[in-house]
Amino acid sequence: MGLSKGETKELALATYDSLDSKPPKRLVAKAFNLTRQGLYYESKIHYKDNLLLQGIEYWHQIDDTLGCRKLSKLLKVSKIRVFRVMLKYDIKPRRITPQYNYHGKGKDIAGNLLLNKDNLEYYSILVSDIFQFRLIGGRWIYLTQPPYTRH
Repeated sequence: MGLSKGETKELALATYDSLDSKPPKRLVAKAFNLTRQGLYYESKIHYKDNLLLQGIEYWHQIDDTLGCRKLSKLLKVSKIRVFRVMLKYDIKPRRITPQYNYHGKGKDIAGNLLLNKDNLEYYSILVSDIFQFRLIGGRWIYLTQPPYTRH
């Protein structure tokens, strides 16, 4: 498995700097199968990535559930660029799991008979089940199957 172009360039420049008698850079570039221009080229993407990383980290401190789509709108850059930087620095949004909030008893809900201590003396509960159905109007109905008990 070979080195990437960036790694090859770094190796070539490190080799060139370690030599006491400096040969022409064209010979060093030829030895490492690079262009001479490639030895002088400095990419600006690392600087741009660091600026974008600062913006991503700022918004993640405020809300850590933001993904690349929402961050791209907040930072006014493309979502592909935000995704690439998040992947590069291993930044992952926290997933939100939906939770049901029960807001108290309704009028059509029966009381829990198992909370009564007197009933527990006579029965030992083996199995119970709950069913949830959604009606056409969007209303939910909850049904319980009576527990299998033994006397």
